[in-house]
Amino acid sequence: MTSSILLYEEVEKHSGPAVYNCTNITQDQLDLIPEDEIVYIQRSLVLSNTTLFNVGRTMEKSRAGEDIAKQIITTVSTLVVAVAGFYFGSKAAGGAGGNVSAVPVIRSINPTQAKRGKEIDFNVTGLNFELVREVKLISDSIEIPCKDVTSNSTLVVCKLKIPDDKVGYPGGASKKWSVMVKSSDIGDSILVNAFTITDDTDETDTD
Repeated sequence: MTSSILLYEEVEKHSGPAVYNCTNITQDQLDLIPEDEIVYIQRSLVLSNTTLFNVGRTMEKSRAGEDIAKQIITTVSTLVVAVAGFYFGSKAAGGAGGNVSAVPVIRSINPTQAKRGKEIDFNVTGLNFELVREVKLISDSIEIPCKDVTSNSTLVVCKLKIPDDKVGYPGGASKKWSVMVKSSDIGDSILVNAFTITDDTDETDTD
């Protein structure tokens, strides 16, 4: 683009009215030149009783070079816009469909239940987990956060400690907890009613 602009400036600088030197022309040829185009007349020599002249003549400004330069600038500008549009369009499409820039999606968890008071290894599988740094169980306004969260594109691994408090953190088959993964600056995903806190008296207890 810069080279096109410089070309245009150079053409424009040299595309003004120019003086052309007509050498050794006859009087008849001189008479054919319009007076307003004559810059100077010099007698050059005389041959066989014929006087020859050197004449400085201005010619009508040519627009051919300027038109070419303008066409180059227009073409290059169009290409720049097209390339920029393709690049940023590809980035936007990559953000919408790529793992790093998309909202996380939970597909499954393991385990789906744990005994009160135990700390377990908790895994969440899904998509777009590169930026996940927070995992927690939620029930209404109650939350149980996980710790030591690590993730890749399809798996989040963390530690989940179930509190002993039965009143503050109700459990049992009738009380399901949802699982949330939160991705920084992008969004979060919730798997609803996916986890159960079991008590010692529950028949579904698992270690």
